[in-house]
Amino acid sequence: MNYLPKDATIEQACNWLQAKTGETWILQRLIECGLRPHFWLDYSPGLPAIFGDRLEGFQTSMVFQGDLTRLEADGADALVTMFTAHDGKLIKTEPGWRVPLSDLRFKRFDIERIAEIVNRDTAPATDAAPESATASKPVTDWAALAQQKARDHIKQQRDRDLYPSQEAIGDWVASEFRKTGIVGADGKPLSGATIKRHALKGISSAVGKQLSTVIVRGK
Repeated sequence: MNYLPKDATIEQACNWLQAKTGETWILQRLIECGLRPHFWLDYSPGLPAIFGDRLEGFQTSMVFQGDLTRLEADGADALVTMFTAHDGKLIKTEPGWRVPLSDLRFKRFDIERIAEIVNRDTAPATDAAPESATASKPVTDWAALAQQKARDHIKQQRDRDLYPSQEAIGDWVASEFRKTGIVGADGKPLSGATIKRHALKGISSAVGKQLSTVIVRGK
């Protein structure tokens, strides 16, 4: 059986999902299913707003939907123009940092959850099998649930003096939905972009607060 590490490469994630689902997986499908890649950011001196006292560097995620859309479209090395600093604050880079595909990683929990959803959706229906009380079902009014989760998340982040963008909030809600098996009316996982577009209008953590704490020059 294929081993799935805690932080899987693109190849490891795709191979494991193919073995589990019997379907073909590529980077574009991982992103389409709402998986958000993360990567290790090596320490660079002179950037305390990014690294603080973490001289060894830290792991950060791609949080900007535009970066994810570009990665999904061309499949080339990731161009990261926005990410979270060591303390969770949002950082913008100009013109952006290039991250090789080989450096991108996906969380094991998120990959396993996607496999569960795909296998559940493709499993043949049986009349004899009782319906599980905990089985996930398509939610027609998922937008209202997304709004409530977003507001709760914003409050928790504000208490920590953190102000995530709408893109980051949408991605967080999408991750929470995947954890609990909540899918859209079509039975498919909801992406952060879909949640932002249809549920987060007027909902923002940035009222009176500038999200970008610092702008740095890209690599």
